[in-house]
Amino acid sequence: MLAADIEFLRTRICADQLEFDVGSYGTAVAATYANMYPERVGKIMLASSMPPVPETLTFAKGNGMAMTQAFAQLERLCLEGHSDCQGHSFDTQNDSTLTDQWLSLTETIRAGQLTATTNMTNNLGDYVQFPLTIGLVQGYLQEKMGDAERFSEVFKIIQKLEEANEQQIIDILDYYCKLTREVANESTTIRTWYTYGVCVGGQSVGSAFIAEPAILAQDYFGRFAVAQGMEAYRDFKTTWNDAMAVGPFVGLFSVLSSWKAEAVPVQPGFRAGIQAVALGNLYDPHTPFIWSNQMRESLPDGVQIIWQGGGHGEQHNDNMKDCKDAIDRFWRTGKLPPDGLTCRTPKFR
Repeated sequence: MLAADIEFLRTRICADQLEFDVGSYGTAVAATYANMYPERVGKIMLASSMPPVPETLTFAKGNGMAMTQAFAQLERLCLEGHSDCQGHSFDTQNDSTLTDQWLSLTETIRAGQLTATTNMTNNLGDYVQFPLTIGLVQGYLQEKMGDAERFSEVFKIIQKLEEANEQQIIDILDYYCKLTREVANESTTIRTWYTYGVCVGGQSVGSAFIAEPAILAQDYFGRFAVAQGMEAYRDFKTTWNDAMAVGPFVGLFSVLSSWKAEAVPVQPGFRAGIQAVALGNLYDPHTPFIWSNQMRESLPDGVQIIWQGGGHGEQHNDNMKDCKDAIDRFWRTGKLPPDGLTCRTPKFR
């Protein structure tokens, strides 16, 4: 949808060609523009690519699997004694892996035992408690894992939630359940969960960073009736149960698959003659590595470079230096890096 807007902008600034340095959703926009207007495209850098097939069910499953892969990497690092675990030890023989802790925590959350105190009172004059939900926790962990240097925070968060730490619960609720109003250069923030006992955030009223559901739903085809959508959910949940995959899947699929506006699913990529570099992170919690691989396949004259670590997009990590240097050379000279260039991570630090 945005590709046509970008072409309109190009005509107004009288540019012969445009170059794109984009990540995440921006990769779909740039690749779509390259497909629609290949003669107008110069160099393209795609970090953490979206899927080149714009379909809702594929998108939701892929996002869920991205979180599962990132979470599994955390568990493997801990079992190997990696320093990121910060003193957390796990014993697979006694059901104390990170996944075991997460499954136990989800039962606690589902039972409504993790709550924070609101500013509301009930008929008896007692302050009302607001419950944390599994979806909010999963989303919060996913955001933290978007930065590879903050992977270790996941352990701290899970540990605090196991201890029913109210401040940690409040931090999660404050992250999602608040609205900010700006008047005359002054901003006022309302904690909706605390003030009204409901979780309403910027995304709920279209005032977040981007109107993501509306934009993605316009781009992605695949609409389902409620009964069909529930079958897709049951099928996915049967496979993955309460693993980290289910929350992201539900969050995306439930919205995009039932959007009322008809989709305009223009094909991203699948165009020869485009100078493109696709950077894929093996343990990206938002966009799975396979999407970057598929984006590379859709641009036959491009290349893919690989970061063995986690996080979403380019990371501030010394072990990523070779990849960053290759990207810099690409921008300076137009020379594509070797296809398959891999920036490796040491097993232990």
